[in-house]
Amino acid sequence: VEAGKTLLLERDAIVDLANHSKISIVGRTC
Repeated sequence: VEAGKTLLLERDAIVDLANHSKISIVGRTC
């Protein structure tokens, strides 16, 4: 269970990072 929880947290962090960089790229192009 702990390993699964860590994996989920890491995936959330990656998704958050991806969304943040996407927003940054959109902000720069506009």
